[in-house]
Amino acid sequence: MTFSTYQLPHALATAVSLWIAVSVLRRRSVPGATEFAIAMVAVGCWSATSALEWGAPSLQVVMSWMRLQFVAIAAIPVLWFTFASKFSGHHDWIAGRRAWTLWVIPIITVLLVWTYEYHGLMLGPHVYDPTIPYSGIRHSYGPWFWVHSLYSYGLVGYGTVLLIAGLARVPHFYRWQIA
Repeated sequence: MTFSTYQLPHALATAVSLWIAVSVLRRRSVPGATEFAIAMVAVGCWSATSALEWGAPSLQVVMSWMRLQFVAIAAIPVLWFTFASKFSGHHDWIAGRRAWTLWVIPIITVLLVWTYEYHGLMLGPHVYDPTIPYSGIRHSYGPWFWVHSLYSYGLVGYGTVLLIAGLARVPHFYRWQIA
């Protein structure tokens, strides 16, 4: 494993994310706090595996770290949307079976990442290219990557809209907590 200065921001992001998770868990009674804390742990895992990926000595090790990253990458949008729904008072949107259906695309995504060599639906071939700055890895993506991306950005965007819309219903004194 080699050291790169690009690992430092990832290490800092890991520490900050985990600190936020611990801080939020102290206020578990707040709607959505548990989901937000778990999301912060996932962000920390994503950052940590990204830092390890930067120092990986070979393409094979890079791809191993990428596989682990996608567990967090796929989970974060669902956790964010769940947090935003609960925090903004829309508990009923994610009750019962609806909550589990939010996880279908992330689960498929993780399975496709872990088996990409056999089908190329999520990731295409990755090759080492020393002309590429930073990592030297040329990434390519399959058609499911775009399904996953659209779904993920949709959940994050809609969750963010729920939080912003919640500003209008909250007394002025508490708006700083959401902003």
